[in-house]
Amino acid sequence: MPTFDLVVVGAGGGPSETNLSAYLLKPHTAPWRDGIVALEAGSGIGKLTDIMKDKPTLFHSCDDGCDDLDECPQLTAREIYSLIQCFLITHAHLDHVLSLVLSAGSLQGPRRRIHGSKRTIKNLETAFNSKLWPNLASSDPNDDAYKLLYDPLTHDKGYRNIFRDVSVRMMPLNHGQAQSGPYESSAFFLRHDPTRQEFLFFGDVEPDSISAAPQSIAVWRAAAPMVPDTLSAVFIE
Repeated sequence: MPTFDLVVVGAGGGPSETNLSAYLLKPHTAPWRDGIVALEAGSGIGKLTDIMKDKPTLFHSCDDGCDDLDECPQLTAREIYSLIQCFLITHAHLDHVLSLVLSAGSLQGPRRRIHGSKRTIKNLETAFNSKLWPNLASSDPNDDAYKLLYDPLTHDKGYRNIFRDVSVRMMPLNHGQAQSGPYESSAFFLRHDPTRQEFLFFGDVEPDSISAAPQSIAVWRAAAPMVPDTLSAVFIE
């Protein structure tokens, strides 16, 4: 029995804006209409529109109440994107956050949470600064005037619930050098709480063999005891 359903919206790093890192995720037993986790947010509504032209029933399920999936009411790409309840971002490079920024003002419904490291959140703030893009995000959970809520994760051994039946553990990675030192990325262990099954997702990462401050080895050491019983898949750059 599958644990998660995952749609690859994009898996590249440019220069085509239709193939930037972006994945839509939900527990397998839940319908898409109950909500979606966005794992990265490079490509978005434009690419989803193309995907749904080729696969119009991709986001339908038996729980939608249709005897024939082909007869289910079709959701638009914008409606699918508005089902996102939270964004899980490994780092704030543009090929991982483009659609998050561009779509923020047009999403319908309640505020969405943006999860990532404190450094990732701080870097995202430079996009929502009313210069590059309107300021549509804040860290105040009581300020509903903002479309997005910054909700940073911490690097530790614990898991945090971010969505119904889905919890995440974040670990740090290095993604090359910036002027201030190593540029931080993240790895996420995503766990389905009822079954304890999970997968590992790497953000952009440099090899420890050339890194000034190796980080990947700690992620592999955390993953190794889980294989093959509870960790069944790894996504890596």
